[in-house]
Amino acid sequence: MDLEDLDEIFSEFSEGTLALVSGISIIITIIFFIYAVIPLYENHAFIVLLSFLALVVCFSAPVFFRLADITIVPDVLGWLLAGVSIAIFGWIIFHGGYYVDVFSLQYIIPSGLFGFASSLPLTKGVLLPLFGEGEFETFKTDEGMGEDFEDMEEETYEDQIERDFEEDTEDKDEKDIFDKEEYQEEENEPW
Repeated sequence: MDLEDLDEIFSEFSEGTLALVSGISIIITIIFFIYAVIPLYENHAFIVLLSFLALVVCFSAPVFFRLADITIVPDVLGWLLAGVSIAIFGWIIFHGGYYVDVFSLQYIIPSGLFGFASSLPLTKGVLLPLFGEGEFETFKTDEGMGEDFEDMEEETYEDQIERDFEEDTEDKDEKDIFDKEEYQEEENEPW
C-alpha cells in the first residue's frame, strides 16, 4: 500500500471528523497505557520504557511526513526523519523481542500502532489547518530570470531621493494649476 493511497483515504473525511477520530485514538492510547502497560513497571520496567519509546516514535512519524506542509523545512528532511523514526520503531521491536522477551511485543507493537493511529488523523485534521497547509511555499524561479535581474541597474539612495523629489514637485504643479483654474472660475461668476 502506497502512502499516497493512505493519504487519499483520509482526504475523504473532513478536518472535524479527523480531529474527532484523533481524539478518540488518543483516549484509547492513554487507557491502554494506564491499564495495560504501566502496571508492568514494578516487574518489567524496561518493557514500559520500550513501549513508551515506541509510542513516541510512531506518534512522530506522521508529523514528519507532513513537516514540509506545517513548517518551512524542506520535504526531503521530513521524509528522512520519518524514515529514521520508522527504523527506530523496528529496532525497538527487535530489541524487545530478542533481548527482553517475546512477551514484551504484545505491549510494544500495540503502543506503536496506537501512537501512529492517533497521530495520523491529528496531523491531517488539526495540525495542518492550524499551521496553514501550504502557507509556507518557496518561490520557484526559471533559470532565465536570473539573467534579467543581472541586466537591471542598481538604484542608489541618491537616485531614489531624486526620483521621489521629482514626483512630489509634479504633484504640486498639477495641484497649483488646478487651484488657479478653480479660482479663475470663481472670479468670473457674477455676484
